[in-house]
Parts: sequence; structure tokens; C-alpha cells
Amino acid sequence: MADYLLFLLFTGLRRQEAATLKWSAIDLNDRSFTLTDTKNHQPLTLPLTDFIYDLLENRKTVTNSEYVFAGDGKSGYLIEPRRQVQKVIQSSGVYRSHCMTCAAPSSPLPKVSTYLLMR
Repeated sequence: MADYLLFLLFTGLRRQEAATLKWSAIDLNDRSFTLTDTKNHQPLTLPLTDFIYDLLENRKTVTNSEYVFAGDGKSGYLIEPRRQVQKVIQSSGVYRSHCMTCAAPSSPLPKVSTYLLMR
């Protein structure tokens, strides 16, 4: 669960994009991953930071699922962990997953970087 939440935080992916991410979409040699089922229907390839690369390397050694964040249900991937997310919200003061987008208009980053970080 912690890896899933850290992955969301450090990549800016939508919850469903991260939950359904398959190992076949990750290229550890190239240090990148590609999303093919995005909201705007355009494939998106993103680099892996050192932190996310290490996180994925560690997960790869302990799982045999096709999904990076495997779940116990019929779908095979992690279903929205509401109770755990609620605990994080309460302890961190973050009230929703999209609250960072409020800062986007005042960000010093270029618009493309801000878009990729805040999506």
C-alpha cells in the first residue's frame, strides 16, 4: 500500500492509471514507463526518477503478478484503498488527491512541466 501511495505522489498519475499499471508498460533498462490508456487517449511515456526506479526494482523482486500493484480481487490489480488513503489524509492534512492542482497557476515551472506534474 505504501508503495502505491508513494508512486502516486512521485509520478502524479491518476489513481486508476497507477493501480492498473502492468509490468509490461515499464522499461527498467530505459528507466521509463508508458501509459496507453490515458484520459485524453494519447499514449504517454514518462521517465523513472531514481526513487521510483528503486521502488519498482524492489517490487519486482517480491511479486509475480502482471500488475505492479497487485490486488486480491478478480481484477488482479489494487482496488481503491479508501481506508488507507483516509488515514493518510487525516495524518497529512491533504484533503483530496487533486489539491496540488490549486498551486499550478502560480507555479514557476513551464506549463508543460506543470501539466505533467499536476495531471
